[in-house]
Amino acid sequence: MTRKISAIEMNGMFLNAPLMVSDSYLIALTGALKTGSGFFEFEDEEVESTGKIDSLAVLNVFGGLTHRGYWGTSYEAIRYAFNQALKDETISAILFNLSSPGGVVSGVFDLADEIFQARKIKSIFAISNEFATSAAYLIGAAAGKFFSTRTAATGSIGVRAVHVDFSKMNEQMGLKFTTVYAGSHKNDFDPESPISKQALKAMTESVNKTNDLFINTVAKYRKIDPQTVRDMQAAIYEGEDAKAIGLVDRVMSFKEAIQEITKPKKQKENNIMNLNDLKTGLTQFLSGDLKAETELALKNLGYEPKKDPVIMPDVDKIKAESEATGKLAGVEEGKAEGAKLALETATGIMDLCLVDGKPDLAIDLIKSGVTLEGAREKLLALKADADKTADIKSTVGALSTGSINPLITDALRRKEEAAAQRLNK
Repeated sequence: MTRKISAIEMNGMFLNAPLMVSDSYLIALTGALKTGSGFFEFEDEEVESTGKIDSLAVLNVFGGLTHRGYWGTSYEAIRYAFNQALKDETISAILFNLSSPGGVVSGVFDLADEIFQARKIKSIFAISNEFATSAAYLIGAAAGKFFSTRTAATGSIGVRAVHVDFSKMNEQMGLKFTTVYAGSHKNDFDPESPISKQALKAMTESVNKTNDLFINTVAKYRKIDPQTVRDMQAAIYEGEDAKAIGLVDRVMSFKEAIQEITKPKKQKENNIMNLNDLKTGLTQFLSGDLKAETELALKNLGYEPKKDPVIMPDVDKIKAESEATGKLAGVEEGKAEGAKLALETATGIMDLCLVDGKPDLAIDLIKSGVTLEGAREKLLALKADADKTADIKSTVGALSTGSINPLITDALRRKEEAAAQRLNK
């Protein structure tokens, strides 16, 4: 459909704001403005699917790109067609067929992020079909695989802004404009007068900020070092040169790209697995949601999950068997530990009895089940009883007060200590 756009609308869309568009396209737009025509005619580009090729949807993105449907192809139209393809269960892969010089900044980064995130859901491809620069390149970079034809113009990763000063033209036409405004920045980009220093500074800062975002986003999507992207200085590359610098993955015709993408379907029928397809599937598996990516990768490789009914295990039975096994193991372990302790106790009691000169007493103590400490205490008690019956003879008499002589008391104490030391050895 042909649409007429006024010069005022054109100024609002393309002047004094960051643009992600190629040189040739911007030159054509500004050239149209120089004619002084009140209206410009554009052909609206709709984002259409060429239909499904096997399970592949091809989305055509042609012409200049805008946020909404003023003219050309809008990001909203691209988003709508893309979401329809994502929802279609008969579609397993999507190809962006790009033939666009780029366009406005507004809306393109959000759209590109949605495409990048959707790689977790379905296989996303793009091809620079003779033209994918600036904003159009960003859309292609968001895809999982990016192809290019041999002579396609690809890249132009940069941002620009344009201010048009009509004051000289107005002067020649005898026109003089007077603008009344409030706010020091309100009239920064007045097209009827030269651009001010503060307006030029603001425009430059906006361009640099958007350019940094463009470079870092491409670096993230394509897994390239940001400095490498910056060093390109917004250059445009063709075919193999674009591949060598990392802007695209493969160089092939549009027809060959279709065959490459749909190849897993044909191989499924012949029970053949292609290593390139396996690599693509594993790459997507490692980059996103594991469950969704696994199902997609296996499906693309020809695997169909079985529909067998799920049989739940008998949890109570497993628990009871585990407890019984645990108890049995505990009993056996206890027996072994008990036998070891009994042997150590019996050996210790026999040693004590031998030292004390009462080996016959060892059997009775062991049979009684007494502990090693208990046997030691019993032997000490027997020794004490025996010592009480033994007299200590001394020629030392009692004290004049009638008390026992301290020498006798000390001798009895040393005798008891010596007996205790023998038992503790």
